[in-house]
Amino acid sequence: MKIIYGEQGAVIQEVAGQIGMIILVIALTMGIFTGLNGFIMAGSRLIFAMSRAKILPKSFGKLHPKYKTPHVAIIFTIVISAAAPWFGREALVWVVDMSSIGVSIAYLYTCITAYTLFKWTANDLQSSKEEISPIKKAISLIGILASVIFIGLLLIPGSPAFLGIESRIALLIWTALGVAFYLYKRKEYNSIPKEELDYLILGDTQEKKEIK
Repeated sequence: MKIIYGEQGAVIQEVAGQIGMIILVIALTMGIFTGLNGFIMAGSRLIFAMSRAKILPKSFGKLHPKYKTPHVAIIFTIVISAAAPWFGREALVWVVDMSSIGVSIAYLYTCITAYTLFKWTANDLQSSKEEISPIKKAISLIGILASVIFIGLLLIPGSPAFLGIESRIALLIWTALGVAFYLYKRKEYNSIPKEELDYLILGDTQEKKEIK
């Protein structure tokens, strides 16, 4: 990768000179910052939701009194993001590769949910939550197929994107921790009414009630 980037930089410098190199560096830097900002936004909101769902400590679910943002979760995410690069490139690659499976599974689950809610015709409607939208249902089906392909590329031996041994070990450890945590908290989750759990995770936009 370094060689490829070096060749690209040399070509840009030869064609556009020093100004071209400056533009390239700025563009790459902005691209990196964009990814970091997206990670901080998405990661902090996920931690916030998990805290409200009683998976993580309550402090992560606190909102800033003025800005109404999950400031504790944001600060925690920023600290982790700043510390992660010091573990080295290889360790980051393992985490990114392992996370690719999680992202693909989450995307698959979302597409399956959307495919279930959207209906081809009015005859298929079974509840008020469902909606007639053949186009959205077709897009959801394409998303399901794409997710299955991505998961296959990551897990099937011999595929171009097959996970390395370190990433597979990290994935197994992370999965085992998740299963153990679920078994430990399963009784508590099952005892929470669905309405309360939906409120804790998604919140009540009208704020008609407060559930502690």
